Amino acid sequence: CCSIACCGVLQSDRNRFLVKGIQPPTCFRRFWLHIVLPLALFIFAGYCAFHIHSIYYNQLIVTGIITMLLSYMIVQCCKGRWKRISVRRELLWRLHHMDRGYDNDDIAQSSFEEAEEEASINSDLQPAYLNGQSTNDLWYAHHFCLGCYNTDIPRNTDLEQELSKSNNLCGSLWQLCSKYLLCGCCGMHLQLCGMCGTAQEARELEVLLPASKRRMDYVSMQPMIEYYPKILQLRTSLNDNLWDHYHALSQLSKSLLTYLGIALGVLLLLSLIPSKNAAQYHHAHQFEWKHFLMLLATFMQSFVLLYFVHWHWEHKFDLSLDAVIKYFASGFLLSTTLAIFFEFLVGIVLKITMFLIMALFDIDIQTDEDGYSSSTSSSTENGLYQLVVSPLGGFGHAPVAASAGKKYLEAFGKEHPIIFIMYICITCYVLAALVEELCKYFGYRMVDHPDFHSQRELEEAAAERTSGAIPDVAGDAMEVADDASALDEIENQRMDFTGQERSATSLGSSITTAMVATAIGFACCENLVYVFVYHSHSGFGLQMTVLIVRSLFPIHPIAAAIQSIGVVKRDIENMNRFQLGRIVRPAVLLHGSFDFILVLADFLSGLSPNNADAAQSANEWYGFASLVMSFICMVLGILYYWKEAKAQKSRLLALDYGTATSALTHSPNTRDEGREAIIQDDGQYRNVV
Repeated sequence: CCSIACCGVLQSDRNRFLVKGIQPPTCFRRFWLHIVLPLALFIFAGYCAFHIHSIYYNQLIVTGIITMLLSYMIVQCCKGRWKRISVRRELLWRLHHMDRGYDNDDIAQSSFEEAEEEASINSDLQPAYLNGQSTNDLWYAHHFCLGCYNTDIPRNTDLEQELSKSNNLCGSLWQLCSKYLLCGCCGMHLQLCGMCGTAQEARELEVLLPASKRRMDYVSMQPMIEYYPKILQLRTSLNDNLWDHYHALSQLSKSLLTYLGIALGVLLLLSLIPSKNAAQYHHAHQFEWKHFLMLLATFMQSFVLLYFVHWHWEHKFDLSLDAVIKYFASGFLLSTTLAIFFEFLVGIVLKITMFLIMALFDIDIQTDEDGYSSSTSSSTENGLYQLVVSPLGGFGHAPVAASAGKKYLEAFGKEHPIIFIMYICITCYVLAALVEELCKYFGYRMVDHPDFHSQRELEEAAAERTSGAIPDVAGDAMEVADDASALDEIENQRMDFTGQERSATSLGSSITTAMVATAIGFACCENLVYVFVYHSHSGFGLQMTVLIVRSLFPIHPIAAAIQSIGVVKRDIENMNRFQLGRIVRPAVLLHGSFDFILVLADFLSGLSPNNADAAQSANEWYGFASLVMSFICMVLGILYYWKEAKAQKSRLLALDYGTATSALTHSPNTRDEGREAIIQDDGQYRNVV
């Protein structure tokens, strides 16, 4: 999932840093190179097209600018592709040395550039140099769009065997995709924009590098051991000063807050600048100060909810503020990109399936002056366009409610309501609930934070950091620390990580808080889409109503909290039978039922009689009924979580008590340590004693 989110840019940067030790460009630089500059060229071309009166010079200049823009984009794509291929070449070379029995230190002493030059001169060395792959395989692995990649020569098939033998959801999907969908039946694998190759390289790096050398943040590449001792000190000292927690943030979290502040500041300036042509355009097309207030209210709604979940309900010592910011950003940025990608693909499949059903019944919808009407026809070209080519929307049931083919589908639904209700059911439970719950789950899994690392893992990371070397594979450059950083490293080496070993109850609370923070970030982005995209032409009052109603029905955080029950059972209580399918199933049922009630009520209201008064009365009744049923569905979800969380808390307390009692029994010298494992800052442990 890290290779799919943001088109694999984050994972590719991390792979390149681990292999070559090259720091990725900053977000500010990328913003100017990949967004501002192309957008400026495009705007300049549009300006010239409307202000140059000579047809000859107009076409000449505009064509030249557009050609320059396309050339710039192609060059940037080729540059990024070349970087990924170079990382793959060096990684294959190092894996080749590893297979021959060399360790990382021996590989670091050898020169990759000399070996690459020797292989380019002697073509007989190239198969071994590339670990059995050809040069074409490298190019196909990182294709611009789509490419076919030969099946790898197996090095370590443990992962393949584990996935093939597993009966869980991921294993079944893997077998289906690899054997039938992704060209596996013809001995090839379909590559999409190099994302599959990037994921493969990341898995090989896990084999090549120890975990202690991979303990670093994405984007900033800051080692976790640089900032985590301050966070651990705040937890052990029970310091609840918000300013101290802010100073303990990592570079990535501070950058995220800085970029958010800059974006809000720019939008505030845009909302305050008067437009000269404001009277010529529709009022809703201009970003005004009230739209900025709506944007600010959308973020504040999420931040207030996050404050209560993390800070007010005393979970700030279970999960750090740094982790909450990262999980929120993962849900806001990464989970949403995954959801858009997969909902787009699944939406196309569902709409094509619906079109085939319509074609089977020999029914087409023709357009007339009054709108859409059903008829039997042998021509279905218009239906295919409406179903497949029309916009698919963004999240949830939006592909049904907001697409241009809504009236087309409704006309078919009036003729065959049972089939259309089945379509709504599949859309809500699969397209909306299953896809979004999986994306939120993987948004939680994509964040690797030291709050969940063990004491031994932190000590190993500290030992790697204090060795003075940059944590990369290449080992070509050894960074000599200055006096200030050397003192920090010595301090990290002397840091006592015994406070990292926490109770099972605290770990369970941290997992729940992290998953809820991810869901709140996802819901915040979804609220922005609903307010500023689906209701962009609505007034300020209606947009505020949409935000308030969606705030009163926080289905995403509730579903994430339900998911956390299964994650805690698997990771803390060691219930191995709780795999991904059983973890997301209750959340999918809740989320799908919630969406199904709303969309079904909207569909049934469209079947109201032609009489205007009766239709209005029916619409009001369906709207009230859907509101009540949705509220009941949400309350049932809360009650289910409360029941399961209460039972789980009792099991975790018993687990903590058994662990502490075992420590007292087998290690009499550590009696005080065992007692401290029971008596924590929370009063519930004292009740257990």
